[in-house]
Amino acid sequence: MADSPDLPPLSEKRLERRKKRREVKEMADVSTIGTVFPMAILIGLFGGQAIGGWFGARSAGALIGLGIGIAAGFYNVYKVIKVAERREREAAGHGAEDSQGGSS
Repeated sequence: MADSPDLPPLSEKRLERRKKRREVKEMADVSTIGTVFPMAILIGLFGGQAIGGWFGARSAGALIGLGIGIAAGFYNVYKVIKVAERREREAAGHGAEDSQGGSS
């Protein structure tokens, strides 16, 4: 007997919708880089200036905050890449199942 229950094969239209939905999710993930990265840098810069101003070292605080903001921005890029890689692996695994239709 087959390992999976007998499922009707997915129609071409349904497969196309799944593919389109997956592509939109990937584009949404990647588009967050364009907004999150600069925002992390700006928040770090201005936050560092504000905190540095409290201690009388506004420019030093700005540089430290800028460094933290850049690090946070790169961390967010790393997370987006990991999510995209995971989705790609899942899509590759599901793609084989979808094309078979679950029936043997």
